[in-house]
Amino acid sequence: MTRKKERGQLIVLSGPSGVGKSTLIAELLGQRDSEDVSAGRLETARQEFREIPKYDYLVINDKVSNAVEEIAAILTAAECRVPNRSHMLAQFA
Repeated sequence: MTRKKERGQLIVLSGPSGVGKSTLIAELLGQRDSEDVSAGRLETARQEFREIPKYDYLVINDKVSNAVEEIAAILTAAECRVPNRSHMLAQFA
């Protein structure tokens, strides 16, 4: 980055959790993780991805509004499962 911030200027960096805001700031400040730290983070991510098949749902938080809608839909679907609504069946018997 070749531009300089003028004294008194405020800069806002906003975005959902996990999109790289802290990484960007560190990069701009010339702070970089060691290869060991980077390798550790990569291995943690690999382990997390290997666990995905164990879950029933996958919501990717690349856009907060979409993630919120998807989670709301999952919660609504869970409420509509037969075991959660079986008390309502008596009225139709």
